[in-house]
Amino acid sequence: MPNKTISLPDEVMPIIDTLDQPFSNWVRDELLKRGERDDDRWERIDALARDLAGEVDWPSVRELRSGGDDVR
Repeated sequence: MPNKTISLPDEVMPIIDTLDQPFSNWVRDELLKRGERDDDRWERIDALARDLAGEVDWPSVRELRSGGDDVR
């Protein structure tokens, strides 16, 4: 993956200097955490929709995303 350059305000440099890992790794980890939270949110929305719809046997978001044989 090619490196990307970003501009940061001077006041954040001391914060970056206190990280216990390279800034690029920290950004990657934070973005992955955000993605996991988004997945969790969609799963909660899916569960709520299933509760509201009753006992209809619709495929879950996870099943739809997998694209596998789990989809009914």
